[in-house]
Amino acid sequence: MIEYNIDFEICIYDPDTSDFVEGKITHLSDYLIKVKLEKPYVYWVSQRAITPSRLKSGHTFIHNYQKLAEQLLRLAYEKVKYIDENIDELEYNYMLLQEDLYELDTLANAHVARRIKRTLQEDFFRRGVLNTTVCGFVFNAYDRTHIVDIVKAYCEDKTKIYKACALSN
Repeated sequence: MIEYNIDFEICIYDPDTSDFVEGKITHLSDYLIKVKLEKPYVYWVSQRAITPSRLKSGHTFIHNYQKLAEQLLRLAYEKVKYIDENIDELEYNYMLLQEDLYELDTLANAHVARRIKRTLQEDFFRRGVLNTTVCGFVFNAYDRTHIVDIVKAYCEDKTKIYKACALSN
């Protein structure tokens, strides 16, 4: 299987803002493609993998990577744009979650506390602005890591780590 670690730049147009969205393919192989968002937002990496059963049937990313990369870039941009538009509500919900998690630390039964914590953390992503029916996106486990990092940084000092200017300060 051939793997290409490349920095192939891609660009798409956002008709809503009349701006260009820039990104980079950071990894390309038969089974995996990663696209990094670079402008107007940073920090977000989207990826897609092919299951082994599809690989056996001859389907790979190599043949249509350009179109797939553009789709991943557009999706990454739309997700971060949505998060940016709803960052204050995300911060509020995250702070409520942290209060609930803190309260669970006093629970005597650690096993029950862990189960409740997992449920509360899942609810953070299933309800409110991150609900699929509300936002129109599915945030996978990889995206959730990005979201938690973004919200934590915003809660601490209102830094939007997905903006290029926030990283240069």
